[in-house]
Amino acid sequence: MASTLEIVNRALASIATAAKDLGAIQAARLERSAVEAERDAERSELAGIKAARAREQVEFAKEQAAHSDWQQKAAKERAKSNAEIDRLQERLRALEGQVAERRAEHDSIVGGIAALAQRLKVG
Repeated sequence: MASTLEIVNRALASIATAAKDLGAIQAARLERSAVEAERDAERSELAGIKAARAREQVEFAKEQAAHSDWQQKAAKERAKSNAEIDRLQERLRALEGQVAERRAEHDSIVGGIAALAQRLKVG
């Protein structure tokens, strides 16, 4: 049978081992708490990033719609301007034709006057 001293020494050794194990458990709990706090902070930051991204996507969609609207308006204005240019070019061609006709008439009249003046001088 073991002596009282041996029993006490074994008990003290068991208590020391238990205290050491409890210290390790406490350290692991503290480390887990720190990791959980860091995880919670990262989750919060991630939620903020996701919210900012959602706001940016909404803003991008608005800007894209505005840009599309602007492109449609610009295309309508461009088509209207092109039609006006075509109309004015047609009008210009018509006027150039009239000018050519009038120039030919003018040249004919001037030629007739010159011929008449020549005949009047001769005779």
